[in-house]
Amino acid sequence: MIIIALFINFIFAQIVPFETSNIFSEKNDKIETIYIDDHSLGENLDFRLEENSNIIFVANKQIFETNILTDSVDTYKVSLSYDNIPDESKFFIIDSNSDVVIGPFYIHSNKKQLDIGPIHSSDFIVQCVLPSSFNLIDYSIKIIKVSSLEELDLDNKKHYSQIPRNRDNPVIVVTGFWPPTNEMIRHFSQDSTLNQEGWQGENWRELGYDIIAFFPEFEDPDCNNCGQGYGNFEVDYQDTSEDFWSLIPNLNPISIITFSRGYIDYSWELEYNYYNRTNWYGDYFSPIYPTPNPPDDNVDVNFLRNSTLPMQSIVDAVNSSNLELNSYIDINGDPGRFVSEFMGYHGVWYHDLYEFDSENPCFLSGHVHVGGLIDWDTARNAAEITIENVIQELDNYIYILGDVNSDQNIDVLDIVNTVAHILGNDILVGSSYYAGDMNSNGIINIQDIILIVNLIL
Repeated sequence: MIIIALFINFIFAQIVPFETSNIFSEKNDKIETIYIDDHSLGENLDFRLEENSNIIFVANKQIFETNILTDSVDTYKVSLSYDNIPDESKFFIIDSNSDVVIGPFYIHSNKKQLDIGPIHSSDFIVQCVLPSSFNLIDYSIKIIKVSSLEELDLDNKKHYSQIPRNRDNPVIVVTGFWPPTNEMIRHFSQDSTLNQEGWQGENWRELGYDIIAFFPEFEDPDCNNCGQGYGNFEVDYQDTSEDFWSLIPNLNPISIITFSRGYIDYSWELEYNYYNRTNWYGDYFSPIYPTPNPPDDNVDVNFLRNSTLPMQSIVDAVNSSNLELNSYIDINGDPGRFVSEFMGYHGVWYHDLYEFDSENPCFLSGHVHVGGLIDWDTARNAAEITIENVIQELDNYIYILGDVNSDQNIDVLDIVNTVAHILGNDILVGSSYYAGDMNSNGIINIQDIILIVNLIL
């Protein structure tokens, strides 16, 4: 039993690591500093940590700390090489000003390099933690590159689509799992037992969209090792899939945003890749793997689906807020092979099924991993920033036929805008053009004005 318990703890430590760190160098210490100017970003470096670090001995650990300064605040990752260090060695990257901790990052015994980060900062600490029993002979730890993560062109093909006139406010579904992700969207729940203050998602902020949330409950609302929970979308493969397909299609969502707890830090990590995999980590009760496995039998095993959320705009908005979070896109990795990725896969799977549906299309979907150290109020603010950016993206390329100025009304102002386009005074573009092309013949002319007038009358 002890061996089984240790194995389970090992597995879940990789999915939701509860280890964090802090800066050990005293404020008045002269910590070793590496200056990276814009010309050196992405270039090969050769900084040995043993020569460019403060070394602190704490309890049973040896801690190497090196300060990196850059010319400007941006999102960076640090590439390291290592040799002859023990497998239990780990790395953190820590913002010097806000003490935001990213990590831990563990070495791979069959590899000699490791990327750590991303971090959004211009002043941060690279920290290496080695066991104190390790004999510092013939080892090597180097910073070999500091790279800026430029804005990503994820090539989401934008297509313009009409919202049927008989449709109520389009619905954006948000889901959560472990806190803070359930608590941060509680005000969007329509269930009065879960949200006694009343549903706040109807025509949210008068933006023309209804926000509806689903999430499980836990005996300890601020739990660390939370387990499966109870209610809708329990942290369980069978329950998650059953709840998804019984609840979500009835709402005909135009967008699905799934959230779950990620690293125990202050990160807001947007996941790009979701796999129709078979190698899931087991959940809490039998059957511990998805049934069927893989979950999606209409595509090949390990078929890749991607997020269509406006990820870069979400990252920029969260990082430019005063929430002091570290938001970034996981462009190459995956959401962890546990129920979080399973839930995220369901969201992008639904999107792919209904993206071109003529009556109830789903345009945007994706998953966000939320740092476990983020308090509920901050997480709620970041979730609302995420939803705002999704709505802005939806508004860019969906339209109501005749609503040329996208104000959710069809009135004389739409006629004025259409006339201005015909006269060449104010050319309509994007969704406004398609909204004005009432007969969908590719040309906006007097016939379209007549059709808009008929709608008003």
